[in-house]
Amino acid sequence: MDFKNPTTGKVLPVLIPRRSLTVMSEESRYLWHHGITPRKSDALQDVVERQLRISLTLRECTPEPCKCDYPSQCDSQNYGKPRYDVEGEGDGARIEEEYVSAVYEEIADHFSSTRHSPWPGVVKFLNTLPPRSLVMDVGCGNGKYLGVRGDVRVIGNDNSYNLCSICQDRGHEVFACNALNIPLRPGTCDSVICIAMLHHITTPQRRVTVLRNLASLLAPGGLGLVTVWAQEQHLDLDSSEQCRPCPTDGTEQGVGEDTLILRMFLWTGSSKTWLRARETRE
Repeated sequence: MDFKNPTTGKVLPVLIPRRSLTVMSEESRYLWHHGITPRKSDALQDVVERQLRISLTLRECTPEPCKCDYPSQCDSQNYGKPRYDVEGEGDGARIEEEYVSAVYEEIADHFSSTRHSPWPGVVKFLNTLPPRSLVMDVGCGNGKYLGVRGDVRVIGNDNSYNLCSICQDRGHEVFACNALNIPLRPGTCDSVICIAMLHHITTPQRRVTVLRNLASLLAPGGLGLVTVWAQEQHLDLDSSEQCRPCPTDGTEQGVGEDTLILRMFLWTGSSKTWLRARETRE
């Protein structure tokens, strides 16, 4: 497990043995960031290949205001009470800038270290595309989908300059922009994907604008894929029962495939209308 001090940038790798318990308190709990960097081996005294591991994290939650000695890293002390009321486009843009853009600029490195495995449903969609297709990944994050296929050109964009820098360091094509204003000519892409990003847009009107922008990028006959987090989860049910039929006839009464966690929308660029909607297990 790697511990990183956000004020000094110092990184300390700590070996957590099997069948062990790690208790964090004071500075290690409140100040240092920690996580398990995805890699196949670790350089200890010798190079040790990783095997299957299961890590359980237990956290204590208290209803009282936090009084820790590290307010610079404490959400409740540092940021105060967020202002989430949206009364217009200006409020929407302000909230996105303050609570999305600024946050991702600050946590880009840590966020990237936790996002390393492409979702199978998205990979399956990309594998259906013809060779030499041009794909735009809007809200690409650290670029985990940009290198899925070598015979398809995938270009990413993200509103976070630091995440774009991570993509560039990995050799991917990427540029920084807001999904509400994508500087590309309409009809230039064979496919567009937007994976678990839409919830960062504050209002329904602004989300519709993003969807229209995505659809406008598609060439005639192109395919687009958008995934969003589903709200229809029931925490009192067993995970195998957290499934909800997805409409296939455009209404809430439709019956389709069993679903969980992510809702995936697929549309064609020829008519710019929804072709089908489905959800998938991830």
